[in-house]
Amino acid sequence: TLHEYYEDRHSVHISHRLLLFFVVQSGRLQCQNGAYLSEADTELCELLIQSTENEPPQGNIETSGIASQKYRIGQGLFRKLVIQRYGMRCVVPDCNITDPAYLICAHIARWADAPDVRLDPANGLCLCLNHDKAFENGAITLDEKGRFWVNNNRVGSDWLANYLRDLNEKCNPELANKILLNSLEQHWERINFTPPSYKRTNLPN
Repeated sequence: TLHEYYEDRHSVHISHRLLLFFVVQSGRLQCQNGAYLSEADTELCELLIQSTENEPPQGNIETSGIASQKYRIGQGLFRKLVIQRYGMRCVVPDCNITDPAYLICAHIARWADAPDVRLDPANGLCLCLNHDKAFENGAITLDEKGRFWVNNNRVGSDWLANYLRDLNEKCNPELANKILLNSLEQHWERINFTPPSYKRTNLPN
């Protein structure tokens, strides 16, 4: 638990302690005031990414502060892993955006829906802001070969239809077999659209 982790790390000399976002005071787990950054080792990361939805209340723990720090650190680590996998650029074909300020490391299966793969870069895509929103809203998706598809039922505007006009069936071969199929299937189910290519390649003989 985070209590045990804190007590173990707090017992070492102050010069060797990690700068953590939380403390234990009077038996309570509390988020540090203004704790936007935190040092972490492998053990802490594993504790932080464990799902907390079904954990029972634990006394007077300030759960909202701790939960927000778990999410922030988890998202930061996920972003680092996705960028290491695909580079600092939007993975959508012919999108040339490379400015970090306009890139999102998006989950294919949502953070809340797939706790077991929250930090798995195979459950992630590096997308520009426009393509991230289109993916989140279900206007675009992709298959396991890295081929992108436009879901016309979710496009919703002439501007977006024009923006996505030339994307259908374009492929980024770098993505082929690098994405978790289970995550893709969750995305397809959520947006009520399965790529035609997936149907064709999985028909019985």
